[in-house]
Amino acid sequence: MWRGRPSLRNVTGFQGSLARSRPVRSPSRKARRGAASIDYVLVAGIVLPMVLVIWRIAPRMISAVYEMTYVLVSWPFM
Repeated sequence: MWRGRPSLRNVTGFQGSLARSRPVRSPSRKARRGAASIDYVLVAGIVLPMVLVIWRIAPRMISAVYEMTYVLVSWPFM
């Protein structure tokens, strides 16, 4: 028997549907067997290429934002 909170059946003799016969357990190891493989595929197939693309685009994006800010600030003085 489960040794957590006493069940209603033991305390009051209640035999209804609220009495629990066993605790709620987390999913078994068989159900979670491929989770680590999916994580590795996600990192290798999606995250790394996205990081490489951003790594190549970031300097151009920063310089473009800098130029736009420079134009917006300096155009009244031209």
